[in-house]
Order: sequence, then structure tokens, then C-alpha cells
Amino acid sequence: MNELTLHYIWLHQSFDTSALITVEGSSLKVIHPGTYNLLDGPDFLFAHILLDGVSWYGHIELHLKSKDWDYHGHSNHPLYANLILHVILDHFSFIPYLVDKNIHTLILSPILLDKNLIINPKQIESSLNKSKLLCAPMNVLHPNPQGLEYFEELGSQRFFNKSMILHETLKTEKYDWEKTCQYECVKILCGNENGQILINVLSKIPDLPFVKHLDYRHYSQIFEFVLGNSVESNNSVDTKSQIVIEAINDALSGQRLYLIKKGSFPSMSIARKTKLVALFLGYKNFSFSNFLNHWKNDEYQKWVQMALNHYKDDLNLSKEKLHILLINVFFPLLHRYYAIYHNENIALSLFNIMREFRPEKNRKVTSFANLGYLFTNALQSQGVIEHVNYFCQLQKCNSCFFYKKYFFS
Repeated sequence: MNELTLHYIWLHQSFDTSALITVEGSSLKVIHPGTYNLLDGPDFLFAHILLDGVSWYGHIELHLKSKDWDYHGHSNHPLYANLILHVILDHFSFIPYLVDKNIHTLILSPILLDKNLIINPKQIESSLNKSKLLCAPMNVLHPNPQGLEYFEELGSQRFFNKSMILHETLKTEKYDWEKTCQYECVKILCGNENGQILINVLSKIPDLPFVKHLDYRHYSQIFEFVLGNSVESNNSVDTKSQIVIEAINDALSGQRLYLIKKGSFPSMSIARKTKLVALFLGYKNFSFSNFLNHWKNDEYQKWVQMALNHYKDDLNLSKEKLHILLINVFFPLLHRYYAIYHNENIALSLFNIMREFRPEKNRKVTSFANLGYLFTNALQSQGVIEHVNYFCQLQKCNSCFFYKKYFFS
């Protein structure tokens, strides 16, 4: 048996857990085996165990034999300071460092459920990777208020970064605010793959006077016709729309819209996505200029209510999706507008409005909320998304606020 198989056994607790006894004679119960660590340090981080009924939170190291502890030089490594349990397969011997630190040892070989266990290496790797460090073990900690402050700071940085990215798009589009707003809304609503295809479609639609004045219903009819969702005949499509239809067909040549996998945002059919694209193309109240005018006249809430009350063709833009558009498009674009036109005080005040929005509900935010963090606003949840994107998913744990502050402090 190799150590990876031993890690797999520990992760899945594939041994008799009914009456565990450590070498030191204490009763042991494993509440949480810990989270697998691919970085330097113990094999499993922030496990929760009971020793003689007393809770211990910390790290666990596994070896095939006791002597591997000294062979790997763990006694002199600071990352092993918070160890609570040493697990070995067999061949026990006392380790002075562990004795001095009162760290117990558990021997697995007598209690294995399958002493000849053979597991496909790919299955082991896949299982361990699913359990790898993504801040999940923090559920054994008491969340520190500094964590919320950290998330708010990171959320502010994320908001500013979005504003700067929109500035680059504005420069590319020669400061066409409406087109930039449309394109960003399409990306948010449809995802990267579908979004880029539809942006390409929008860029090919001729900039003609009658095209500019097509209303939502017209655009919706055109998209449904092109995508084959319309049961109406070709003759029923307005003849003025034929040039738009040809442009869309040309732009879609050799490309296809992809169904977004279940559970991803937004969970809508392509038909609904393209209807929303049509909505932002043809419904003037969703233009950036209309939003800006409402904002300047202190009628922002009126604009929000107008957006939520829009029920054309049974297409209801939910409050959650509208807030996501506001957070990711309209407010960063508004921030860029005031930053460009030298009203820095208004630009800075827009960070505060994020505190008026409820935190988003998605897998990244929920994973941290489950650790005990009581998020109260969208600035904090935006910070969580930034943290996961730039630390957890890239495994930059050594630079991570939580890793440095909580894991090995």
C-alpha cells in the first residue's frame, strides 16, 4: 500500500470507527477527517476529533510507518505545530517530538475493513482532489469579524476592477456607452461562450435608422425566427427585418449557441437568453442613458421598479437577475462615467450602494456562508467571489488571508 491509498482510506474512513483507541490509550472519535492538503504541511488540515470526549481541532499527518516522521523531517517544520493526530498503517515506534507535544497516534492496520484494498489510482486522485483545500475546513473555526472586513475590501477592489475593464471596452467601442452596456449585459446573461457569439451577432447588425428603432417585440421575433423557435412563417416576419435576419445568419455561420450546464447562472434556455438580448436591444428603458437620467434625477428606485414590472411576452426579469446586472454592469459603468467626467466623489460613493444589495446566492458565496460567515451585503459576497477566483481556484494558499491568519498562525 502507498501513502495515497492511505490518504484515501483516511478521507473515506474505510476502517472500523466504532471503538477507536490511540496508542496512548485514549478513546478517539473522528468528527471530521479534515481537508486534503496538496501544499506543504500536514496531509489533512483542520480535522475535528474527540479524544476522551474532548474536542480537538487541527491537522493530521499520515505515514505508512512511524519512522517516516523523522525521515521526512517534520519535527523541525513549523507547519506541523498545530498537529493533533499522527495516523500510521503499522510499524509503530515512539517519536520524541510527538511524545513531548502530547500528539496521539492511531494505528490503522488492525482495524482496516479491507486489508487487501486495491483502488484505481485515478479514482484515488479524483476523490482526494475533490476534498482538497478550498477553505472548507474553516467550518471548525469561529469566523473572525476581520474576515468580513477583508471581504468588503476585496469586494471594493473587484468593483473597481470591473470599472477599469469596462473602460477598456469603452475605448475599443469609441466610448459608445450604449453598445458597451448592451455587450456587458449579454455576457452576464448568456455566459462566455454564448455571450461572445451573440456579441459577434450584435456587431454585425447594420447601424441603420430603422434598425435603431426596432422595438423589443421586433427583435424578439427576429431572434426566434433565426434560431428556429418561431412557428410563424417567413411571410409573417416584417420585411424591414430581413436585412437584420441576414446579418444574424451571416454572423452565426459555422457557430452554434451552447446550452449552459444545469445549475450554472443564469439557468435559462437559449430562447429566454436571446429574448433578453432582444430586450436590451429594443427596449429603450434598459438603455444606459435612461438609467443614467434616472440616477441623476434621484429616481433610481423608479428605474428598478420599471425593470421589474416589465412583463412583455411573459418575460419577467427577476429581482435577483436584475441585481446581478446592476452589480456587474450598470453600477461599474456608472462609476466609470463619473470617474471619466471628473466627479470622483460620486464615483467613490458608488462603492457604498453595494452595501444596499443583499449578498448573491451562488456556490462560491454559499461555501463561505456555510463556514459561519453572516454576509449582509453584496460588497461582501463580491469579495468572496474575488477571493475564490484569485486564491482558491488558483491554489494561491500561501498568499491567502485565511491561510496565513487561521491555518498556520
